[in-house]
Amino acid sequence: MALFHCCADHRDLHPSPPRPSSDLPPSPPAPHPPPPTTNHNRLLLLLSMASAAATTTVRFVAHGTVQGVFLRVVTKNKATSMRLKGFVRNLIPGDRMEGVVAGTTLEIDLLLNWLMREGSPGSEVHKIEKHVLDVSEVADLSDSFQIVADREEDED
Repeated sequence: MALFHCCADHRDLHPSPPRPSSDLPPSPPAPHPPPPTTNHNRLLLLLSMASAAATTTVRFVAHGTVQGVFLRVVTKNKATSMRLKGFVRNLIPGDRMEGVVAGTTLEIDLLLNWLMREGSPGSEVHKIEKHVLDVSEVADLSDSFQIVADREEDED
């Protein structure tokens, strides 16, 4: 590192002669950077912290551009990677996708936030309706997350 000194009129900077190394104070040790983290690592940490939490089941309906854009497929893949149980299907008529998902409140919120923010290329979720299901409303869910047949329903 070159040190500079200035002449009297402050217009001309000249390099200072290097000082002998014995005149320089010792450099402080470089701080150790924290280990690198990624969003995926943070998600795994949050999921592991939530694993002791109680499981709940939610029915949701996503509104927007959700049909014909592979949203059910990527939702199934995302939910499977999060080890959630449940299913998704299109609601006919209309541009709506219904799902039932079982997991912790945090896991379910992460999945639904992901649907709103990312989803699949081409999907645009404008609104998600969410209803926590009572134990009596929950049919036996498989041990995985599935895509099931479309359901015809009157549009709300």
